[in-house]
Amino acid sequence: ALTYPHALLQPTPIPESPWKSISLDFIMDLPPSKGFNTIFTRVDCFIEMAHFLHAVKEIIGEEIFELVMHKIFEHHGFLDDIVSDCGWIKQHT
Repeated sequence: ALTYPHALLQPTPIPESPWKSISLDFIMDLPPSKGFNTIFTRVDCFIEMAHFLHAVKEIIGEEIFELVMHKIFEHHGFLDDIVSDCGWIKQHT
């Protein structure tokens, strides 16, 4: 059996205000509905408010960026960081 070393868990910083830190995730492999088979979720880490958007499993990085730009940035402004399956992404230092 192939094993991988465990990573050290690090808590994410507590945001100072709403919509400055969000988590992104996908709910995939759903039965198709109107050509979509995935739900793209964005959750504010401060107030735990969520946005859900239909998508397709084959979505790529540029399309994810467009979804975040048009659904988050235009309503809430720029983020300080994004938490995803890939780890914690800091936008600026």
